[in-house]
Amino acid sequence: GGGRSARPAKQELKKQESWNLPEGMDSLFPDSYKCPITGDVMKDPVILSDGHTYERAAISRWLKGHSTSPKTNLILKGKNLIPNHGLRSAIEESVQKALSEWGFNDAEGGAEDPKGF
Repeated sequence: GGGRSARPAKQELKKQESWNLPEGMDSLFPDSYKCPITGDVMKDPVILSDGHTYERAAISRWLKGHSTSPKTNLILKGKNLIPNHGLRSAIEESVQKALSEWGFNDAEGGAEDPKGF
């Protein structure tokens, strides 16, 4: 098929739904860890009826205005989102490891303030 790509434009949604990784760190992770919509390493990966995995917040927004897969452009059989626990665990382990190797202790991005000082 020719013409337009089924891949949507990269959207601005880098708040709590992404890891807020240090500049350049996302290149350490395989594409399978990244949401096809945002291009970011996923925090809450879910499987759609097209068989592909997306960041929950990004695919939820997509599904509000579309009945097609953002990856294939085919009509979806359903809009149920299934948590991808295996991928989520693998991503979390990889992110924790990368952050500690880069000298960051807190993978959640909410570093605790040393208020006792």
